Amino acid sequence: METLRITTAQDRLTRVWFIGAGIPCIILVIQSLLGKYGESVHDVWGWFVPTVGPTLGLILGVIGARALLPANGQTGSEQHVSRSYFAVAYWLSFSYLGLVLMTILLEPFSPEPYKGIKLYNLASYWLGPIQGLVIAAVTVLFNSKHQVTPKRPPKTR
Repeated sequence: METLRITTAQDRLTRVWFIGAGIPCIILVIQSLLGKYGESVHDVWGWFVPTVGPTLGLILGVIGARALLPANGQTGSEQHVSRSYFAVAYWLSFSYLGLVLMTILLEPFSPEPYKGIKLYNLASYWLGPIQGLVIAAVTVLFNSKHQVTPKRPPKTR
C-alpha cells in the first residue's frame, strides 16, 4: 500500500481548505459591504460560517498544536496515511468547497424565489450531507494518533 506522511497530507488539506473557504469569504465580504444582501446580511453569514468554520477550526487547532512540538516532533516511527484515503479526503474537500463557491457565484442568476439567503438555505440540502462526509474524512487525518511503522527489509546475516 502506497503511503504519504501525515504532515504532508495535513498541509495539503490545509491549503485546500483555507484557499477554498477564503475565496467565497472574500466574495461575501465584498457583497456585504456593497449592500447586496440588505437586511439579510446576518442570515447570509449565519449560513456561511457554519458551512466552513468547524472544519477550519479543527485544522487550525491541529496545525497549531503541531507547531508547538519539539523540533524532532515524534518519537519512534512517523505517522503515515494511505494515499487512497488522502485522495478521498482531498477530493471530498475540494468538491464540497467548489459547491459552496458555485452556490455563491450562481446566486445572481437564480430565479426570483431563490435569491440571496433563500438559495443558500436551499443549498444546505445538498451541502449538509456532503459536509458530514468531509468532516469525517478530514477529522481522521487531523486527529489520528495511530502510529504506523514503515516496513523495513529483513536483516541479512
